[in-house]
Amino acid sequence: MATSKNTEILVNDSVIKKEKRKLMKIFEKAVKEVGDDGKKRFTDKGIMLEGLIDEAAFVRSVLLEAKRLIKTDGIETTTINGSQKYKNATPATKIYAEYLRTYTPLVNSLLEHIPEKKEKKQARLAALLIDD
Repeated sequence: MATSKNTEILVNDSVIKKEKRKLMKIFEKAVKEVGDDGKKRFTDKGIMLEGLIDEAAFVRSVLLEAKRLIKTDGIETTTINGSQKYKNATPATKIYAEYLRTYTPLVNSLLEHIPEKKEKKQARLAALLIDD
């Protein structure tokens, strides 16, 4: 019985959800705002950002799986055709490159919407030292 390597890229829903949770935590203030009744609701901008976050989470999970396959199978394979040898990129390498081209603009779009952190309040002692 021959053993075969698992070279299929399998994207698990739990990995996608985990990535989405990470991103939603980062963009929570940009995606949702507190309404008059105290409940959090999606903003108009937040609805659009959620779509970008979904796509980024999916693409990142594909990249992670492709990276795992590249680490186990390598970057290239050698194909022998008669007396000639050819080196080809593995399918996982091609998928990784393709999805990375998709992921980069997604991340750049999301980075534009990261909420700014508020400056920490200065300690009273530090404020007194600065006034001198």
